[in-house]
Amino acid sequence: MSPVEIPDSKSVPPHRRELVAWMRGVSRYAYNPHFVRALTDVSFEVRRGEVFGLLGPSGSGKSTTIRILAGRLPPSEGKAKVFGRSPRRRSVRMRVGYVPQRPSHNKSHVLAQAMDFLRDLFTWPKRSPRSEAGDAALGNERSSVLKRVLAKNPDLLLLDEPFASLDAGGCAEMKSLIVALARRGKTVILASD
Repeated sequence: MSPVEIPDSKSVPPHRRELVAWMRGVSRYAYNPHFVRALTDVSFEVRRGEVFGLLGPSGSGKSTTIRILAGRLPPSEGKAKVFGRSPRRRSVRMRVGYVPQRPSHNKSHVLAQAMDFLRDLFTWPKRSPRSEAGDAALGNERSSVLKRVLAKNPDLLLLDEPFASLDAGGCAEMKSLIVALARRGKTVILASD
């Protein structure tokens, strides 16, 4: 796994922006059924308004890293902080939106309406015949979770494999959303192959 920062167009230098999330020397061990090291000595910092990518092949620890930042797993070693506190604290989790790689939530018509509202709010590109194909791909379980998470208006958005199963139109729409969120001062951390 190798972290990659996608530069943004903020006029404020990165070193002067608020530190949103960081890991220092984080390792995570799993015991199912064998002792496995899912992460080894991971360290990075992410600041407000940045889009930060965790890139690597399957099994490299990207999802584990995202789950630690989402407060779903504790690190076995090292420190992980989100907004200066443990990601497992309820006050922190209220400010974080997490879209897992394999959600298990049901679809909802209300969420589709929320997505349309958010599309207008974040000035996503207008629909075109090409993006309608992307809308069909986004019409799955993961898009429902994403819509619900965005309705919370999180300060930090954690996306595990956000481009999986999307066609070209769906990928373009997802990229537009991510850029729009960063321009509004939101922070996005995503994991991708």
